[in-house]
Amino acid sequence: AVTYQFTPRLDAEVFIEKAANPANRIDTTYSVDQTYRASLGYKLGVRTRLSFDGQIVDFHYFGAKIQRGIDPIKQSIGSINAKLGYTLRPNLSIALTAMQEHGSADIEGYGYDDSRAELSLSAAF
Repeated sequence: AVTYQFTPRLDAEVFIEKAANPANRIDTTYSVDQTYRASLGYKLGVRTRLSFDGQIVDFHYFGAKIQRGIDPIKQSIGSINAKLGYTLRPNLSIALTAMQEHGSADIEGYGYDDSRAELSLSAAF
């Protein structure tokens, strides 16, 4: 991971990871996952922050009983997010988030597109 603050208001982060993880799929022992993520944040004011981030995760499944054409061997999920946050008090904030996600796999029918919007309230005690 690399984080860089261009100015007191503008910062960016790039993250790359490759890891072997246990898998919870039938006939799959583990997966090797590659994650690529980048984000850019900008403070609009003392209490308001706007951020954008994108992520791609590639999953490669391995196992003794994987059958090509029946079990997914490769899967990819990509997403783009935009978030506008506002701090009401030091321990209370509100955020509006919009997300677009696209998933695909080496088997037809495993692909999808998903759009979401979320309004959240966060409190720290």
